[in-house]
Amino acid sequence: MVEEMVKRDPDAAWPFVLDLVSRAEDDRMLALIAAGPLEELIIAHGDRLIERIEAVAPGDLKFRPALRGVWGQNDMSRNVLQRLGDLLRDEPPF
Repeated sequence: MVEEMVKRDPDAAWPFVLDLVSRAEDDRMLALIAAGPLEELIIAHGDRLIERIEAVAPGDLKFRPALRGVWGQNDMSRNVLQRLGDLLRDEPPF
């Protein structure tokens, strides 16, 4: 169900994924969210969501590390990849 939402409805998936990140109880859970629905959402809809990502990340102490756990850079647009790199430049590895 989550996978389908991420693929087909990014506007519904975005707040859902943010909620998952906020509820993560430890780094292991955060890593699973990062490598799962967050990564898939960014790969599939990063160009549409990058401004939202940039708005949330600076003030969210869980979301920024979760972004570090997102891989799939080969599947992201150059624009999204560059902007994520700029956003996470000073973020320590996850």
